[in-house]
Amino acid sequence: MYTNEPVDTSRRRLPGVGSLPGAGFFNDRLNDAVMLLGALPEIVVALRSIQEHIIHLDGEVVLMRTGVDSLEQEVRDMRGELGVLADGMHEVSAAVARLEPHIADISRLTRPLKRRRSRLSEHDAGGAVVTPLVPRSIDPASAIGDTAG
Repeated sequence: MYTNEPVDTSRRRLPGVGSLPGAGFFNDRLNDAVMLLGALPEIVVALRSIQEHIIHLDGEVVLMRTGVDSLEQEVRDMRGELGVLADGMHEVSAAVARLEPHIADISRLTRPLKRRRSRLSEHDAGGAVVTPLVPRSIDPASAIGDTAG
């Protein structure tokens, strides 16, 4: 009765289970458990893959957090610089307001010269000889003179 040969235990059944009341239900649950035990290796492989992916993502999250912190600091720095620029723009705006009347005066003074130039351009197109408004012997820079007073 006792031998050294291995015994196959995979096909063993519980003795007398079929004769118990509700044995069909018990057998169905037992078969379900055996099927689930067979799926455990696949579940383990899937969980290991998920774990490796999460470990990889942890490193990426750390890198992204570092990048976000760096960008946050840059935004704070830029906001400070914008404050300085806004103050400078107020100064520029005040300077432009002071210059606008002078620019309007220059525009009114140069309007007749522009009309004269356009008339000369029309004569030039017809083949007539155009004489320059400022003689060539005069240096235009020295002709401006001192207007301060």
